[in-house]
Amino acid sequence: MTIQNSTNGIPAGFGERLKRERKRLGFSQESFAQIGGVQRLAQIQYENENTAPTTKYLNLIKIAGADLSYLLLGIDSSLGSVSPERMEIIKDKTFELIEKFAENTATTKFSPETYKMLFNLIHGILIQVEKGTLPKEIDILSLVNQGK
Repeated sequence: MTIQNSTNGIPAGFGERLKRERKRLGFSQESFAQIGGVQRLAQIQYENENTAPTTKYLNLIKIAGADLSYLLLGIDSSLGSVSPERMEIIKDKTFELIEKFAENTATTKFSPETYKMLFNLIHGILIQVEKGTLPKEIDILSLVNQGK
């Protein structure tokens, strides 16, 4: 699986997915912007892929129900039929992969917002692997690197 990046480093299709998520959750641009801690103009720029959102924004809209795996990678991370036991294993694997990701980046210490965003993103990918919608051989760290 490859991610197509637009010229400004934002994953291609991000803006349209953000708009769909906002509408799915029943929010106007103004109210979604407020939830994300930004002005309406920033929301418009994110949806038009003119500006990349901050990790703080992504975490705030995640709390409101936005699916970060879908927004950033186009992957639906709904739980479906994943058992609680497998969810524990997935959670542990998520933390392991975040540690590996940190080791492979120049910065080994992430802000709390970045850590939360990475957790949600990697966790969503692992859920899809568990559900069989992504291949077990997928290189998650490369995928996350491409999405940043």
